[in-house]
Formats: sequence, C-alpha cells, structure tokens
Amino acid sequence: MRHFIAPLETEYPDYFKSYIDLVKDEDLLLFMQQQAKEVLKIVEDTDDIFLDDSYEAGKWTIKELVIHLIDTERIFCTRALHIARGEKKSLPGYEEDDYVREADAARRSKESLLEEYIANRISTLAFFKGLSKQKHGMLGVANGLNVSVRSLLYVIAGHEKHHLQVLKERYI
Repeated sequence: MRHFIAPLETEYPDYFKSYIDLVKDEDLLLFMQQQAKEVLKIVEDTDDIFLDDSYEAGKWTIKELVIHLIDTERIFCTRALHIARGEKKSLPGYEEDDYVREADAARRSKESLLEEYIANRISTLAFFKGLSKQKHGMLGVANGLNVSVRSLLYVIAGHEKHHLQVLKERYI
C-alpha cells in the first residue's frame, strides 16, 4: 500500500496536472529512489565533454538540466515544509530560467552536481517519510495559488520524470 495517495485536483493549480498524472499510480517514495538511480546513471555514463551541450540552440545543457531538477525539488520540498509546519503566508514563486542562468552550471564538475543531487534527494525523501498522514493534505499558498503538501511531492516526481524523458529523447 502506498504511503501517499494522489492529490485531488482541488489541491493544486491546473498546470501541475500533467506532472502529477505522470506518477499518480506510483508508490512515490520508492519510485523516487529508483528515479534517482536512473538520473545518476545517465549523468555518470555521459562523457564530461557532452554535459555542456544542449540539443538545440537556446535549450539547457545537461548540467543546467540537472541543476534545474535540484533547484525545483529543493524549492518544492521547502514549500511542503512551510505548509506542513502551518505557514500562513504566501510562498514566493521562482523563474526557472533565471535560476538556471544564475547557477553557472558550466563551472560545475560532474562530481559536484551528482553530490548535490544525491544529498538533495536523500533530504527530500527523509522529509516526506517523516511526515504524518495528517500533514499530507494540508493546504498552503505558493506563488499565489493553493497547493497541498502531497501535491508538491507528486510534482517533484512527475517533473523529474518529464525531464528524464526529454533527456533520453533529445540529449542521449
């Protein structure tokens, strides 16, 4: 039996639906452990020279894509933390392209990216494993929109699944 049940459509903004639909029938925490292994293998198996390439002009490099995954997971997990702890204020949004640009991915080594990715995923899983079921459906406001704790977990997993598909189809 899954520890987390898929969120109701009233628990998240419409633009989260495509990500949530990608993983709504998964045992999410186990899925995310397996997903992390897949990300690590892809990055580890990619020659360093290709990590700074994009599949098309104006698109992110593989390093930038990994940083985007890390940043998004960290931000959404932080939102879940605030909501689970009863924060009443609206949490800020973020502009993903600005964050990627400011991350200076080209200077990062493969090892440093993987270290941060692993640490972030371990932290995310530990946080969500530690939540009581009563906290899963708690609602808060992020980027001006209502969102539940569990919907944020589902978006983290679905967002990464989406980008893994892009990585496999267009980069590798």
